[in-house]
Amino acid sequence: MLSTERQKKRWVLFIAACLCSTCFIQDINDKRTPVSQSLRRLSDHSSHLRSSSRQLMSLASFQGPATIVRKGEQCTLINNLGVEVLAQPGVEPATNGAQVASSTLSNQLHLDIHTKRPIWTSGIIAELDKIVASGGSISCHHYPHSAEDVALAVQKIGLDMKHSKVGVVSSISPWVEHVLRSQGASHVITIDYNEPIVCSGIEWIESKSVPSFGDEVGTFDLLVSFSGIEHSGLGRYGDPINPNGDLEAMQQMHRALAPRGYLLLAIPTADRNYVEGGNAHRVYGPDRMAQMLEHFEFVGRVWDGQVFGGWEHVDSTPGLFTTSDELPFWQFQNVLILRKMG
Repeated sequence: MLSTERQKKRWVLFIAACLCSTCFIQDINDKRTPVSQSLRRLSDHSSHLRSSSRQLMSLASFQGPATIVRKGEQCTLINNLGVEVLAQPGVEPATNGAQVASSTLSNQLHLDIHTKRPIWTSGIIAELDKIVASGGSISCHHYPHSAEDVALAVQKIGLDMKHSKVGVVSSISPWVEHVLRSQGASHVITIDYNEPIVCSGIEWIESKSVPSFGDEVGTFDLLVSFSGIEHSGLGRYGDPINPNGDLEAMQQMHRALAPRGYLLLAIPTADRNYVEGGNAHRVYGPDRMAQMLEHFEFVGRVWDGQVFGGWEHVDSTPGLFTTSDELPFWQFQNVLILRKMG
């Protein structure tokens, strides 16, 4: 249950009163302090504590800006004391505009100021619905035709989406989740180190942390990860430093998939392996990619509305491991269609 505002106010005022009284009593007991000076100090302390009380109440109430959270909408999380509280959106957007489909989405997507987890409101889902209804694309500007490529890959694997257990691994905004729902998924589980805070009215999305995802064994029919695994273990998004974090993430997803379950994976590829920008992301050449797909059947890939075969077609134009003249390496992310082996 959420703590009531009345209980929070009582605690804040009680703490303030105790602090203020203590200061006053100390002055009175000090015979060298004139009474007039004690009274001035008491007045100063009271003014300061009123300001502090307002700050404490702001932290205690976790009320976000009205422009982010709609009237009647509840965006809650469990804090480190095990208490359910309201999320508090920060002022700055959670991501730059190129990582979402529109400036409106960028302005609506904020991080909780205490946990740094993205807050997904019904307004974000409504904006995605609006873009699709108007015939637009919800692909991120950084990743042209990404939404359409994911949708086509889902269609190619031919799952009964309504009755499949479906998950998204690594997600700061719910565009992949929206694509999966458009393809028939009735429920989507999002897994991330900074798992999203999902507000009321979006019951079809469930949020799960990476540690809790580790308990999943053979349960998912489909997992989708778009531009996420290449960051695993580099520490850029608060995850632990681990040179093999991407390989371990692949093992974890393999373990979570049901027999012959599918993974749709998008990571940057080129003619060689390297890490760009210190810890920005990995780029995958043939050697590291072979390690990544060790326990998967490479069924095929999708790029810009075209469907290609697996390993035997990596050189088909555009080649999976070739240099793109149009996009930087990190933007060249084919949707790989992988099927669990073993």
